[in-house]
Amino acid sequence: MEDVRKVIESNNQLFVQAVQQKNAAGITDLYTKQAILIPSGSANIQGSEAIHSFWVTMLNSGLTDLALESKEIQAGGEDQVRESGIAHLTLQNGEKEIHPTSGYVVLWRLEDGAWKIDIDIMF
Repeated sequence: MEDVRKVIESNNQLFVQAVQQKNAAGITDLYTKQAILIPSGSANIQGSEAIHSFWVTMLNSGLTDLALESKEIQAGGEDQVRESGIAHLTLQNGEKEIHPTSGYVVLWRLEDGAWKIDIDIMF
């Protein structure tokens, strides 16, 4: 489990770096092919193309930075892990910078030998 925890933490760092670099493709690569993204107050988004479009929109709408604070990482079998935590966002709105927080639950699944996000719930 400790090895999986390190991989999840490393993937979270890759996610943060992709946000900072405005790299929607890099973010999308961290999701499974059939992943489901459930943003707070929005309809479910499923599949690589739709998830990529969501992150392009977020990055173009002012998301400039992100910090992920994992509170719990728990194995759910050989090929899935549940993570919950708090996301600290930095959004640029004109000249004003705002710093909202959001809870999240992620189901990580082993796909083609790599741990990827299969279900991403933001609240």
